[in-house]
Amino acid sequence: MSKLFAAFGEVELPCSIGTLLAGWIPPERPARLKMDPIQATMAMLKNEETLLVLVSMDVIFLEVEDADEIRHLIADAVGTTYDRVLVGITHNHCGPSTMEFCGTPKDLEFMAATKKLLVQCARDTCARLEPAVLGSGFTYENDITWNRRYILRDGSAFAHPQVDKTEVLCAEGPIDPQVGVICVRNMGGDAMGYVVNFACHPLFYGGQCIATANFPGVLRRGLKKLENPNCVTVFLQGAAGDISHSNPFDKKRTTMESVGRRLAERSYEVALAAPYSGDVALDARAGDVSIPKRVLTDEQVARAKRVLAGEDVVIEPTWHPMSSMDLKVFAAELIALKEEQMRQPEIRTPLQVLKIGQTAWATVPAELFVKLGMEIKLGSSIDQTYVAAYTNGLVGYVCTPEAYAHGGYEATPCRNSSVADPGAGAVIVQGLLDLLAQL
Repeated sequence: MSKLFAAFGEVELPCSIGTLLAGWIPPERPARLKMDPIQATMAMLKNEETLLVLVSMDVIFLEVEDADEIRHLIADAVGTTYDRVLVGITHNHCGPSTMEFCGTPKDLEFMAATKKLLVQCARDTCARLEPAVLGSGFTYENDITWNRRYILRDGSAFAHPQVDKTEVLCAEGPIDPQVGVICVRNMGGDAMGYVVNFACHPLFYGGQCIATANFPGVLRRGLKKLENPNCVTVFLQGAAGDISHSNPFDKKRTTMESVGRRLAERSYEVALAAPYSGDVALDARAGDVSIPKRVLTDEQVARAKRVLAGEDVVIEPTWHPMSSMDLKVFAAELIALKEEQMRQPEIRTPLQVLKIGQTAWATVPAELFVKLGMEIKLGSSIDQTYVAAYTNGLVGYVCTPEAYAHGGYEATPCRNSSVADPGAGAVIVQGLLDLLAQL
């Protein structure tokens, strides 16, 4: 271990009225109201041996190829290596379109501008590195998230069920209530920044023509208020593939403000109680795994074609579409997935692990289901192990085997959102555990 130097940075990303928003099935959503800035935040941690860079962006998707380019650009700009740069997304459903999704085009101008802004932010942040101390810890928050998939009496699963309570048996899985926190302070004791990890889909205002950073933006503003105006927070989304802030039977239970404010308060409590040190170990490991794409049957493709022809059939027997538009969009995406699988049967999936002091971070470019995240935590020998999903790209949902059997939205084959073979979860979990063992 050696003495820590640190700096944090933040930059507003281009999102104006009229910007096309991502994260919902068409029709397209141009922003008619902008509630708060869409941002990227950055943490830079350095000792004599290693320089780590952690980035978080208020967007829903990031293609692996774009993430690769950003990691290389930042590494070159600050004098570190690709494997030591993490680029995460909050999975915000009310930000610019960063990947083609179900008919919504990718905003190429936004992506080009964002890459330039991130490189400049990295250079500026690196120039501000100064001696620092770091503390870490965790707490639990049980009352602001729910597993969004519910098992119905027919054995199928429904995400955000819009059905009578008598049809619902139980939630399919747990939540992850752990809030992981790193706080970095300068030698005068002022908070320079936080890294916060929690698992929850940011879905507030989803489907509306409203641009907002969602609850991670409220979290950032809350910590500035609790600490100081210069405090920057990097939010790393957890294994939230099946986790939401919405209780389907009590929809007024939470608000964007209440979730973000609660996470800020809990993170602040952890930071106040944490022991701090300037002797901080930093390390990183990275490697790729190949995940097979889903192999679709001729029967599945034939059903999708019948949907597109206007016949009254379903795509998958265990899927509960919200509208006829959902049916047709997903039918087209299923056919497109079949064509892509035949051309390219596997998905390159970059994995990365980081060690920061007493904490370990396992990252994966997927909407990982919470049980798979728990397997990683339980299998790690480092007590403070956190899972940062939605990191270094996004290959879609990676569900548990039982979730694929139950069906439902996340498990329904789709070219953009549900590409991975049902065995992908086991490959990712083992790959990350192997990398964690090297730290």
